[in-house]
Amino acid sequence: MDPELIRAEADAEGWWSRGRTDVIKSLLPAPDGVGKVLDVGSGWGAVTCRLEGWGEVTGVEPSEVARDEAARRGTRVLEGRAEQLPVADGSVDIAIASDVIEHLPDDVAAVRELARVLRPGGLALITVPAYPRLMGAHDHALGHHRRYTRKALATAVAAGGMQLTRITHFNTLLFPFALPVRLLGRRREARADAPSAPGPLDAVFYRVFRAERGLLRRFNLPVGLSLAALATRPSGAGG
Repeated sequence: MDPELIRAEADAEGWWSRGRTDVIKSLLPAPDGVGKVLDVGSGWGAVTCRLEGWGEVTGVEPSEVARDEAARRGTRVLEGRAEQLPVADGSVDIAIASDVIEHLPDDVAAVRELARVLRPGGLALITVPAYPRLMGAHDHALGHHRRYTRKALATAVAAGGMQLTRITHFNTLLFPFALPVRLLGRRREARADAPSAPGPLDAVFYRVFRAERGLLRRFNLPVGLSLAALATRPSGAGG
């Protein structure tokens, strides 16, 4: 990812970044303060720095620029890639890969690594962009190899040796407004979306996005710009 995009996202910390973090937290089990959490592809620490309630949190990130931004915020981040995590087998209670595996040629290799580092029965949370037909300028600018259907994400999870427990769309309430932008984006040159909305719109979008937390606690959402999968490492799985 372009270093300037990383710095811009970190400085802006716009509605998407904050809202996605709130959604991720709502999908996790209640915080107990004693677990070991790994945030894979943690970037500048948007999610990592807000998971302290779940216990000892560590990020893994290949970008030096992103690691430096995370360090400025007091977030512990190791150098490493999703396909080869610098973490011992079976040492993690929760592993998160938020908007990571779509960047990789081999997404199954990353899921397999999540399974390796989780303790038996440990939980993985994977989020990805949805709907392959919406692949466009924003995706190309960020280096995405793909967007996902529910079936494709479920297949990648299973192929990586994980047992799927839940799959849902999210970023649903803003989907009707974002859809035409994404469709038009299929025809323009690669360019990442702005990291925040202009003026007070950013706060409005954030409040709408984070309102999905209550919905997701009750049921799965049928449509949305993103997908989230929860999966466990089977108790009988080897290291």
